Amino acid sequence: MLSAALHGLFSFEALFALFLYSNTLKYFFPKFPIDETVVLLSLCVIVFVALIWQHGLYRPGLSLVLASLTFFGWLTLSMLWSPGRTLALQAVGYNLTFNIFCLCVGALLLAGDPRRIRRFFTCVLAIGTILSVHGLWIYAQYGTFRFYRGFEGILAYLLWGFPVATASAISLGFAFAAPPGTARQLSGAILSVLFAVFLLIASGRAPMLSYALCLAVPIVLVAPRIVDNRLFVSRIQLMAGLAFLALIVYIGYALYQGNVPYTIQRFLDLWGYIEYGGTAVRFQRLSYWMSALEYWSRSPLIGIGIGGFSSLYLSGRELAGTQPHNILLEILTELGIVGLILFGLVLWVALRSVDIERLRRDPLFLGSFLMFVGLFGVRAMTSTDLAFQWELFVSLGLLTAAPAATSTAGQEQWPTPSTGETIGRR
Repeated sequence: MLSAALHGLFSFEALFALFLYSNTLKYFFPKFPIDETVVLLSLCVIVFVALIWQHGLYRPGLSLVLASLTFFGWLTLSMLWSPGRTLALQAVGYNLTFNIFCLCVGALLLAGDPRRIRRFFTCVLAIGTILSVHGLWIYAQYGTFRFYRGFEGILAYLLWGFPVATASAISLGFAFAAPPGTARQLSGAILSVLFAVFLLIASGRAPMLSYALCLAVPIVLVAPRIVDNRLFVSRIQLMAGLAFLALIVYIGYALYQGNVPYTIQRFLDLWGYIEYGGTAVRFQRLSYWMSALEYWSRSPLIGIGIGGFSSLYLSGRELAGTQPHNILLEILTELGIVGLILFGLVLWVALRSVDIERLRRDPLFLGSFLMFVGLFGVRAMTSTDLAFQWELFVSLGLLTAAPAATSTAGQEQWPTPSTGETIGRR
């Protein structure tokens, strides 16, 4: 046990997780003269190349990498007609380094070995646990998390909330798909509750919505079966449904008592803001989305060019953070229909191996899929721009992992219509 823990602590997966969440973990470390993200990336690249040289490339991930290189090639080419300069160069640089590297790690290394995926998930869960426990301690001490003075200058409710939401996707995967009664399932359930409590007080709408989406997706993974006039639902559906119901009941009770968690109150504030005409205010997401569609209409086929949105939106000025806040609208606006088709090809190559039966019996694959669902369905659609979708590209790479060895242990049993006997589900 101790040997395995030390091996995981000093593994490539631990180093990669530190790089992936280095901007979040800055809070816990003193300020260094050199950007630790760059240092960690450099170390990760060296170790990654050494591991690939030793073990070779994971072949099923190569097609995803090749499809992505086509997309990123078009993205780079679009600089030729972009009205942006500084942000365009930055976007290309980030996409060609951070995003491509994260995709290669996920698709060419981690996906080829379940042990590496397990170690990586363990590291992400550990980081999510540290953030959640410390965040709850801050809330208990100061009565607030979002407006804690120690966070001056950083948006901790998002910078911490999204990593915790990603960790919750992994923990839910283990809670739903791990064999019943195992330590893995129990630890997944406990961590899922911890992450939910933190997200409810952290005041980040998008991370909480990501958690709720990861709860809802397993409910619709497969339709219930009717056998001999009896309705049968899967264990995953039952567990996810009960967890989702518990969350809804808690929120309803909190509303009734008038003691609404901060994050839920932010959802209520948003509804009131929209209801009373706030959508017309500049620098809000709906304003960004409408402007993105307007700029796309000027060049529907090839787009306005990477990094060009800010220049048009601010009449020639370029300001970081001024972007469509929706990855599909960003791609459509800046890279046109061609870019959207190429990105759709990337998604298709990654998702073509997703199989419902596999999701129901493989905790690692379900965790990878829920990780993708939360990152793509919420974060990419409402918040971070394409250049900072590092975790999303890791999750896309993980979806190319080979199926786990078939086992009958922990499989659900369905009664047959004719004899009432049970048959194992593969």
